[in-house]
Amino acid sequence: AGERIRPAVRALGEDVWLRESGMLMVATIAEHDRVLDRAVAAAAGAGRPEQAVALTRDEVRARCASPRFRRGVLFPDTGTVHPGRLVRALRRTALARGVVLHEGSRVVSVERGRVATATGAVRAGSVVVATNAWMAGWRPVRGALAVFGSYVVLTEPVPELLEEIGWTGGEAIVDARMFLHYFRTTNDGRVLMGSGSGPIGRGGRIDRRFTHDEASAGRAELGLRRLLPALAQARVEASWGGPIDVSSDHLPFVGTAPGGGV
Repeated sequence: AGERIRPAVRALGEDVWLRESGMLMVATIAEHDRVLDRAVAAAAGAGRPEQAVALTRDEVRARCASPRFRRGVLFPDTGTVHPGRLVRALRRTALARGVVLHEGSRVVSVERGRVATATGAVRAGSVVVATNAWMAGWRPVRGALAVFGSYVVLTEPVPELLEEIGWTGGEAIVDARMFLHYFRTTNDGRVLMGSGSGPIGRGGRIDRRFTHDEASAGRAELGLRRLLPALAQARVEASWGGPIDVSSDHLPFVGTAPGGGV
């Protein structure tokens, strides 16, 4: 996938903060070890063992020193982007190529060849529904997706603290929890720490809890302080959150709605 994504991102001609430094999954408790072992076994079983490399405690420490990290797995062919910059670059590229975008139009029904709003409709040979969390209440996938809140905190620049713990290679890091922590550094030495432990949108319901929940933001900051205690004095400058879609087996899926064409 990387061989296709990299050229496509670079062809946009904009800085979307693409960083190809790999991703590190870490175990913080003994129960996480089986998650890491499963990842290594899956890569080996697919004939690509180099895509999930087991790391010892010391090898993890060499990349990011935290007393909480027991061991890890490195996924080297992985990178990060700034999602806001990426979507804006994609939008500008689409408009420049003559694509017509219909934004701010609440959809009331989706059927073969037709997407309807309250004031009009768009017709097309095929309809692709790819709206992430906002798709969870849609009947064809209602039982396959759940909505969770995911919140992040962003620290002030602390490059000196990152030097102290050796986290200077730019790796993104996730832990092996079900409601994982995910964290990365920025070019100016900040740390972004996220936690997928926000509210649950039952029945696909999305409301203000997904963007204005102080408790969820607080849990993200607790994750920062616990997992990276060397950053205990790093001041949090911003926090935000939003809904994410999670499939029942945590894997993406593609399908056709009843009746075809969608």
